[in-house]
Amino acid sequence: MKILQSLISMVRCDRSGLLLLVCAATALFAAANGSLSGTLKDPSGAVIAGARVSLVNTALQSEYAAVTNGQGFYSFPALPVGHYNVTIEGPGFKTQKRSDLVIDTDAALKLDATLAIGDRTEQVTVEANGAAV
Repeated sequence: MKILQSLISMVRCDRSGLLLLVCAATALFAAANGSLSGTLKDPSGAVIAGARVSLVNTALQSEYAAVTNGQGFYSFPALPVGHYNVTIEGPGFKTQKRSDLVIDTDAALKLDATLAIGDRTEQVTVEANGAAV
């Protein structure tokens, strides 16, 4: 009977030790992230919905992407610590790039941007559908 009680006690200790280890690892992982968010606007101050914001972690070559919502807002809530290159693209606007943006542990960076109006281009397609004479 005492042997059984000892085994149960050891299992309880091992489980609580494992739980402590898992909690510590989770806290350590959570602390190794930062975030980036912002709002995109046009030169008149109107928000830009549907624009694409892309990030590339320069060390890991990991790519992340977000699309602005109806209020022109985008968010990357949990980015690994590192250096990033940012590309912002919106239909009808010039692409904007930023290099070497640093995300630190527990950093909450805000990167608002105003996109310049892009060059207007038109494409006309003419299809000939004539009858033989």
